[in-house]
Amino acid sequence: MQEDFLVRHPECQYNEFINCTGIKLNAFVIRDNASNNTFRNCKSKDAWASVLFWDSAEPSGQDGGGFNNTIVNCIFETSSTDPCIVFSNDTYPSNAQGNIFRNCVFSKGSKLFSGGSDLDKGNIMKNCIVTDVKALGENPLDFGIDITYSNFWKNGFKTPSGSGNMSKNPFFGGTSDFHLKSKYGRWNGTTWVKDHVTSPCIDAGDPADEYSKEPSPNGKKINIGAYGNTSEASKSTVKKKIVKY
Repeated sequence: MQEDFLVRHPECQYNEFINCTGIKLNAFVIRDNASNNTFRNCKSKDAWASVLFWDSAEPSGQDGGGFNNTIVNCIFETSSTDPCIVFSNDTYPSNAQGNIFRNCVFSKGSKLFSGGSDLDKGNIMKNCIVTDVKALGENPLDFGIDITYSNFWKNGFKTPSGSGNMSKNPFFGGTSDFHLKSKYGRWNGTTWVKDHVTSPCIDAGDPADEYSKEPSPNGKKINIGAYGNTSEASKSTVKKKIVKY
């Protein structure tokens, strides 16, 4: 196996990968019972698989592909011929549980999911944007993954059922610029600019999620996409109070 970044074995816990970029290989690999690791503000470019959960015979038989890992505010641009997220195995079935994909963007890829087994449980995808992916892959239930408050746009499959899921043009800032367009303010990498349209992904995330890092006005709700609850989150309208006399 060839990988850009790897966490491996039960002893590999509580590590944090920040602003890492994986190119052309298996970008981020979580294998053999690695747990409680965080991947934040990371990217993949033309990856074989953007995120791979792998369970082999190491170190002592069937240990699991990864548990309770968090992938947040990441942008994954997968090769058009390869899957975005792989739940796979060597000798044993995949056993990935409690992993969270939050506020990520998945762009391109042959399928969103690949592999999986009924041992995968409690995995979560929310506040994410999936675009230009050819197929969903196997049923998400096979991966034990619950998909909510996510936007699916220009894919080759129907939008999965789930609370808050939608299929609307996210209005990205540009090619490979996944900031959301907004009439009220979008960060373009240098300064704040105003667009002629506002993305429906603004303020559309899980209402229970933290939004305090988003600049004001923020609608008091987290944005869907890679910049939700960050200082680069696109701005929303100021809600005016109506006072009756």
